[in-house]
Amino acid sequence: MQSLTRPYCLLLCALLAGPTAWAQGPLQPDSGPAETMKSLDQIEPRTPIDELPYTISESGSYIVTESLSTGLNGITVEVDSVTIDLQGHTLAGSGGNIGVIVLGHDVEVRNGTIRGFETGLLLTGRSYNRFEDLAIKDNSAEGILIIGDGDEANGNVLSQLRVTGNGDEGILIRAAAGTVNGNMILDSIISDNGQAGIHLLGDAGLASGNIIRDCVVSGSGLRGVNLSSEDGGRCNGNLVAGLTIVDNTNDGLRIVASGNDSEAVGNFVRDTQIMRNSNIGLSVQGILGGHANGNKLLGNHIAENNGFGVYLNASAGGTAQGNLIRDSYVVQNGNDGIRLFGGTEGTRIEGNRVAGHGTGYNIGSTSAFVFRNISLDNDTPFSAGTGNLDAPVISTPGELSNPNAWANFSR
Repeated sequence: MQSLTRPYCLLLCALLAGPTAWAQGPLQPDSGPAETMKSLDQIEPRTPIDELPYTISESGSYIVTESLSTGLNGITVEVDSVTIDLQGHTLAGSGGNIGVIVLGHDVEVRNGTIRGFETGLLLTGRSYNRFEDLAIKDNSAEGILIIGDGDEANGNVLSQLRVTGNGDEGILIRAAAGTVNGNMILDSIISDNGQAGIHLLGDAGLASGNIIRDCVVSGSGLRGVNLSSEDGGRCNGNLVAGLTIVDNTNDGLRIVASGNDSEAVGNFVRDTQIMRNSNIGLSVQGILGGHANGNKLLGNHIAENNGFGVYLNASAGGTAQGNLIRDSYVVQNGNDGIRLFGGTEGTRIEGNRVAGHGTGYNIGSTSAFVFRNISLDNDTPFSAGTGNLDAPVISTPGELSNPNAWANFSR
């Protein structure tokens, strides 16, 4: 008889052992694990705000339970680490006081409307706050006011806002002998405010490294966007990118240093549309001893403004030197396309396309550098004073009459 192999031996032993070898556990399972899901209130307990005025004196998360109104300040934050969710509701004032006031603390405010106060939202002396998905409207002074008043208000983020119909500036970020650095205004609509839509101000302090990006600014009663310094302040190294600035009274976008030793230096404006404003499209000015030097204006579309398209000027002891205007379209503005005069030495004008003006490029005796530009359908293509370094203008149809690689062109 042939011997069994090992697998068959194991099977035979299991069968001989009887049914107990194949016994299973009970078919009915236990009740299972206890529920582990927690509600949002269990994870982050939220304190209801159901009346105004309301003072927050403990850190934590707060929710507004319904639309509320008051003749006093709305919500006052007196501690750090606070989140306020308006839950789509409205805080309404009666024309005075402040909607949300944060003096020296960190806070996040989101998801609702603040209207009818003197100032919608006030933040002073604190950094790294966030204001998101808010409508700030119909306040009698500023919509949002952020101040570094002898201290810091840095790194704050303002995102997805609708700032409309306020009596003064829509958003004012002001360095009053302090700093307002690295703040961001993103993806917002700022419209129909009484003065500037957005005003970044170095007022005896430093406003530096701030970013204004992907916003629409329209219908302002004074200017669309204003980057300015005064009283020895500095508004330096800020970025404006991807904006649409349209239908504002006075200038669309202005960079200005006013007053002795004030600076508006090294700011960068790029990929921005500036259209149909009541005065100048984009201006850079150093006045009354102020210095607006080394700013970069790149890749912008500036059209149908009532005054100059791009205007650089210095007066009364000021300077606007070493600025760069490059790769922009400047079309059908009410005055000259690009105009320089007075204290604007060393400005470089390169690779622009200017069309549909009385004078396309009107360059005073400013020691400017004018290369590789195109002038189309301007009554006077180029007008340049003495002392500039400008490449020859080629206007002969159908041929390159001059092989100069830096040549300007006109038709």
